[in-house]
Amino acid sequence: MTSMSFEIYAFTMTMQVFTLLLALWGALLSTVLTVIKVLSFYQERSIIKLKLFPGMKIIPKTTEYGDRSYLIVKATNIGKNPITLETCVLLLPRKDSLTCIDKISFGNIELTMNRTHQYIFDEEDLNEEYNLPRSKYIAVVFDSSRKAYYSHNIIMRYIKLRRFK
Repeated sequence: MTSMSFEIYAFTMTMQVFTLLLALWGALLSTVLTVIKVLSFYQERSIIKLKLFPGMKIIPKTTEYGDRSYLIVKATNIGKNPITLETCVLLLPRKDSLTCIDKISFGNIELTMNRTHQYIFDEEDLNEEYNLPRSKYIAVVFDSSRKAYYSHNIIMRYIKLRRFK
């Protein structure tokens, strides 16, 4: 090997190593930026958490609710973006559902971050008219875009109601 060909060979090897390092840097940087973008998208989504409180009594008993037991569905916006809730529905086992029509809950409700709204169902009517025990309660809240937020995941919905929706 002559000194000229050795210099060309060394230059070529240096360029290949440089190209490899540059490609690795680009791949690493794009992967990190993709992960950051996915995480920010995941954190910015609308999140409504539903909790069910069966057997609740309203105090004082002289209110319009009287001395009956109620199922309270508490919807909390745990996402960062405000969301407008339209309706709350209680699912029944036979592909039926009950919509909450309460004076407090009627109409669109705007929930900002960490705000809560309560929907009230008459639990005694649920037991008398629909024969629905507490163990079968599953609530769904719909937002203004008709996206559904469930109180239970899909497996528990199927176990409790023997249906997926």
